Amino acid sequence: MASIPEESREKAKKLLYNLASDKMKIALCVKGTFDLKTWPKEYFAQVVKELKQKYDADFFVVGAPSDREYADEVIAICHEHILNLCGKTSLLDLAALFYICDLLVTVDTGATHIAATTGVKMVTMYGCTSPKRWHPYNKNARVLSYEPACCPCKIGPEDCPSWPQPECLWKVTPEMVLQECYNLLDKADH
Repeated sequence: MASIPEESREKAKKLLYNLASDKMKIALCVKGTFDLKTWPKEYFAQVVKELKQKYDADFFVVGAPSDREYADEVIAICHEHILNLCGKTSLLDLAALFYICDLLVTVDTGATHIAATTGVKMVTMYGCTSPKRWHPYNKNARVLSYEPACCPCKIGPEDCPSWPQPECLWKVTPEMVLQECYNLLDKADH
């Protein structure tokens, strides 16, 4: 497990101050490094809606400073109060956030692997990359991918045969993600 300085733990608590202390906290990482790693916005919105309804959870989004605008777009269609913490953490602060959240729902990105070091329960959706190579090292990690014949790939979205709805992302459905979330969250050890 990662060793987190007290300063980062305190910053994480301050960042989440506006969330109810007694509610489940679910982190979202909604933007991949490039388009073929970014799960559809409307899929995230459906997952948030269902998890909010079932668990009355609070949500926050993490990511790089350049992810902030995209995260705002996702938040806007969720119609829930969701904190946007994109660009507000160091890597150690990010790990501290994962230590105090109950679940991370994420695309395959650097935050996934930082989270894995904390042992947080996590569901990761893979697009054009393969979880066979990039699976997070965490016994609480669940990965979902639909690997068409062209996966893994190294092409841009304009060269993807199923763009603008790449099969590798669109066939990993909200229902699949929700089932993994339920499996993790309904375990007695949370």
